[in-house]
Amino acid sequence: MGYFALDIGSSFIKYAVLDIENRQIRGKGKTAMPSPVSGRATRYEIRAEEIWNIVEMLTERILRKEKVLDGILLCTQMQGFVILDENAEAVTSYISWQDNRCLECHDGKTWLQEMEDMGCDRLMEHSGVRLRAGLGMCNLYVTLREIQGGAEGRWFCTLGSYIIRKMTGNHICHITNGAATGLADIVERQWNHPLIEKIGAGGLRFPELALEMECCGYYESEGNRIPVYPDIGDHQACVLGSMVRPEQDVNINIGTAGLLGIVTDAYRQGEGEVRPYFGNQYLNTVRGLCGGRDLKCIAGFIKDSVEAVTGQKVRPKEIWDVIGRIPEREGSDALEIEPEFYQGGRIAGITHGNFTLNSLLDAVYRQMGRQYHRALMSVLPTGNRVSRIVYSGGAATSNQGLMTRIAEETGCRWQRALMEDESLLGLYRMALLISGRCKTMEETSALAQNIEIVKEISGLT
Repeated sequence: MGYFALDIGSSFIKYAVLDIENRQIRGKGKTAMPSPVSGRATRYEIRAEEIWNIVEMLTERILRKEKVLDGILLCTQMQGFVILDENAEAVTSYISWQDNRCLECHDGKTWLQEMEDMGCDRLMEHSGVRLRAGLGMCNLYVTLREIQGGAEGRWFCTLGSYIIRKMTGNHICHITNGAATGLADIVERQWNHPLIEKIGAGGLRFPELALEMECCGYYESEGNRIPVYPDIGDHQACVLGSMVRPEQDVNINIGTAGLLGIVTDAYRQGEGEVRPYFGNQYLNTVRGLCGGRDLKCIAGFIKDSVEAVTGQKVRPKEIWDVIGRIPEREGSDALEIEPEFYQGGRIAGITHGNFTLNSLLDAVYRQMGRQYHRALMSVLPTGNRVSRIVYSGGAATSNQGLMTRIAEETGCRWQRALMEDESLLGLYRMALLISGRCKTMEETSALAQNIEIVKEISGLT
């Protein structure tokens, strides 16, 4: 017995069985997400059926080994969507948050500029987000003008609600995923119908927004009838699994890019984004911060340099071990860095004596620390001060130098999240609520401590 958890991310689909009876997370594993469809550089699409085929295969494998499951829990990457026909067949691919089709030009302007000229932003007072590239509603605006037949009679799905529809036949998504499209009012916790009409999506059938974790329907297979629960956003699952205390801790998640979040009790639209959280709380967020993809540029340069000089291949781990050390502080002759290398960073102030690996890492981590400090100040409620950073994401938790320098710049204590793949621990806390073991989210915190990780389910390959 246990809950089957799926974390559908950008690079991998991770999974595990959450055994709350024995306080275990069993059979934790991952498989790669399907490759995107090749095409224009501005586009990032994955065939939806390929994602579903992997999810279905993993679910059936787990069922063969576990025999009985208490339920299926999902968290997924956010902001993307897929459009279905009335038979739940995909009309489009899954259009990811990494897709930038709204930046393509037509009639002398980009689609995003056209939406700005239309006044879409004036209908987004309580969306928690602003018009920008990658936002689901912006890419939907373009997509509806490209697909034959447009919106009428089609079904709009987040990635999670697409999986739920395939599993149960029902059309439901959690508010945390619905809001990430930009098309929801997160104060009223409902779809923003005037905005939906404005972008020409009024003919689409939108999923019912789940505000709690009630059962969405059942996945049936060989006599099994397994409850399926709403799809929560992967950022919210990560924060939940990082065990942060509202308005006292900040979660800094650094993977491909960096993401900062603090849980608050009231809706406050600041410089960042506001995302719905659990228990009528909100997650004040700054996204798109420097992260692993920027450090990867440095790692690639070091690797290329070492191999060119030595003629020997270097394992990536050896490079990352060096990058993760705490660099010695440089003096007044330090480099000047803009560390957004993935999109176009800058190194300046090079002299005859300061262009060393140590000075480079010192300058990068110093500037990243300042960037995260500015981000934190921009989302903190007035008069509040956090005392602790909880780090998650591999680009942070494996990099002692970076974690230390960000903490120094912010003046906070720090710790790592309790386990890798903290989103699975977030789903574990959800399972404690769903099962009735805990009545409130606060109660789940104690029972989610000291969970045993059992790596294998015998025979699952």
